[in-house]
Amino acid sequence: MAVTKITSDKLVLNEGGAITATAGTVADGFLLDMKGKDFKTLLMFGGAEGTVTIKAGNAMGGVEGNDLVVNVPETGNVGVVVDSSVYKIVSGDDKGYIKAIPSVAGIKASVILLP
Repeated sequence: MAVTKITSDKLVLNEGGAITATAGTVADGFLLDMKGKDFKTLLMFGGAEGTVTIKAGNAMGGVEGNDLVVNVPETGNVGVVVDSSVYKIVSGDDKGYIKAIPSVAGIKASVILLP
């Protein structure tokens, strides 16, 4: 299977907005859209108990081994805002994305761009 690319759902101030949650595979993981402002981008994970490993990117702060492991609860969701200088991919085919690998197949991801 191929990696699952997740585009961001953009919210508008003082309005409700749909949030899409998409499952990825353990083998290939997710590519999470980080083309917006990183401090206004919320990554959400849920759907199954496990972990998601957010891989270090190739930007200035992206050092191999600087992966971030996020615990996902059995019920509910977990949200995280990351520093793009550590986790964002800035060159190559996946430029503008963050790579994340779920530990179990049932974990879903959402990318929310806040106003």
